[in-house]
Amino acid sequence: MRAKTITLAYFFLIRERMARTAVTDWEEFAAHNPDLLEWKDGILGRYYQQETLKSELARIVFLFPDRCF
Repeated sequence: MRAKTITLAYFFLIRERMARTAVTDWEEFAAHNPDLLEWKDGILGRYYQQETLKSELARIVFLFPDRCF
């Protein structure tokens, strides 16, 4: 897997949102969480610096967020 940090970060964010709500279908989930569906200027910018996400290390292992909000 090449983009490990991005893939796993999205997985964790989506899973957390699913656990916090009683949403049972994709359309409702998407309507309540549009920030998870925007790639450009998306949610990962709140947690990661762009340099981190573009790094080779982020591609091969999961990196914890490096930005405080």
